[in-house]
Amino acid sequence: MFETLQTVPVIFYKALARVVLQLEEGNNLEEGWRLMKSVTVLITDWCPHCKRAIAWIDEVKQENPKYKDIKVEIIDEEKNPAIAKQYNYYYVPTYYVEKRKIFEGGTTKDIVRKVFEEAIKN
Repeated sequence: MFETLQTVPVIFYKALARVVLQLEEGNNLEEGWRLMKSVTVLITDWCPHCKRAIAWIDEVKQENPKYKDIKVEIIDEEKNPAIAKQYNYYYVPTYYVEKRKIFEGGTTKDIVRKVFEEAIKN
């Protein structure tokens, strides 16, 4: 848990830096804050759907440049039970965008794309 707490400020400052860059490039504040939305995926090590989901996340980010700046946090529910308990879900993988559940259960590459689209929505 201590490691997670240490990375939060770094993640926040990196996201804030992206917002500042967006503003300097003439984009509006709403556009800059949009880039700060993150995706959280709850998984387990033994879940075959989770392994495919993680691979698809990487593939989809590489296929489409508009997804490259989306921060994806992977939480293994068995290694981080205290964090996982903060989420309301039953099946893995489960996808959240800014604490809002988008999809739960067996997944496809298209579902990963839909989750990313939710993350970049205004």
